[in-house]
Amino acid sequence: GTFLVGDDEHVLFSQGIFNIEGGCYAKTQGLSAATEPQIFEAVNRKNALLENVYLSGNLPQFMNNSITENGRASYPLTSIAGALQEGVTGIPSNVFFLTADAFGVLPPLSKLSVEQALYYFLSGYTAKVAGTELGMKGVTAAFSHCFGAPFMMRKPEVYANLFKSFMEKMHFNVWLVNTGWYGGEYGKGKRYELAFTRSLIRAVQNGELTNIETYIEPYFSLPIPVRIPGVDSARLKPSSAWQSEDDYRIHAEKLKQLMDKNFLHFL
Repeated sequence: GTFLVGDDEHVLFSQGIFNIEGGCYAKTQGLSAATEPQIFEAVNRKNALLENVYLSGNLPQFMNNSITENGRASYPLTSIAGALQEGVTGIPSNVFFLTADAFGVLPPLSKLSVEQALYYFLSGYTAKVAGTELGMKGVTAAFSHCFGAPFMMRKPEVYANLFKSFMEKMHFNVWLVNTGWYGGEYGKGKRYELAFTRSLIRAVQNGELTNIETYIEPYFSLPIPVRIPGVDSARLKPSSAWQSEDDYRIHAEKLKQLMDKNFLHFL
């Protein structure tokens, strides 16, 4: 139902968004035609490049992680139907910050105030889990300011001020989307299904969350929708999926402390 402008790196400028890469990039672990039909087809073409993927004969086996869980693939933008070959589009109505929270405590969707948007933009929080890097065990919080620190040549505050000016001029909404775990940390909880995350994104794009009732999550002060049409309301509240309220509190407080400690660099 939407068009693909591009993958990974884009530029937000006064007239909209344009892509600065000519291709796409995907993790291959667990990739299937059922969950990601377009990507699955694209990475099975002869013009795709696979890395750390187990082969049986000449066929990639994406369910086999005996080499590593960190299998990757790259392929041309032209491999995706509906891609905008010009790689440019207009001013966005919504901007989504994606974070894979492996502590299992961030809500799947929350609308950010200007101050919160700048906090999470500068934080660039995600999490590393066992299997993504050699020798890693358990869960480690990772921070990459502006969600792309290695590519940012100037000080983080420069980009934060620029992003703030775009928010004020373009009046787009900013949302935090947790694509990580719920009901427990990595290894104990479950990961949000792609279909579930997409249903939240579509609800925002369709305007179903305009003026919707929210409640404030107690640890991160994030406003969470009380209900979204067609979505199980219990899944919108992160603590409800945990068997132990105390365990949830411990993990939430731990992550908040890590985030606030990291943010001291910008104060």
